[in-house]
Amino acid sequence: MIDMSTSEAITRSNIHSHTTCSDGRNTAEEMVQAALSLGFHTIGFSEHGPADYDDVAMPAEQMGNYRAEILRLREKYAGRIHILLGLEHDWLSPAAPDGLDYAIESVHYVQKDGQLWSVDWTREKQEDAIRELYGGDPYALCRDYFRTVCASIEGTNAD
Repeated sequence: MIDMSTSEAITRSNIHSHTTCSDGRNTAEEMVQAALSLGFHTIGFSEHGPADYDDVAMPAEQMGNYRAEILRLREKYAGRIHILLGLEHDWLSPAAPDGLDYAIESVHYVQKDGQLWSVDWTREKQEDAIRELYGGDPYALCRDYFRTVCASIEGTNAD
């Protein structure tokens, strides 16, 4: 157990946060206030970037409002907490826009035989995909997923 009262206390931070702009349950300001109450040094917002094939992604037309809100909070809470503007970019989406502090690359979908398969579905849907797209072989699905992850690392502008 680490004694958090010493001068060697761990700096608390999180740079993978979602708000009501995509699939989060809280507003960005509610999250900043919670982070402050927990003694956080840094909070970064990384909404799911626009993706017309993904129903939890932030709509492209909301990107400007998202950016403005995070920058407003950065100014409002300056000196109390570091606030970073980021985006979680899915490998199938257009390149992450410029002007971000960072972009997280992610793979939420695998393409198989012209179909998109979500890696975030329920267990039942995963089992259906394994049976229907991969002939019941879960390892084949895993190989496709990790090949996709490798391709996304090589072909992205994410950090």
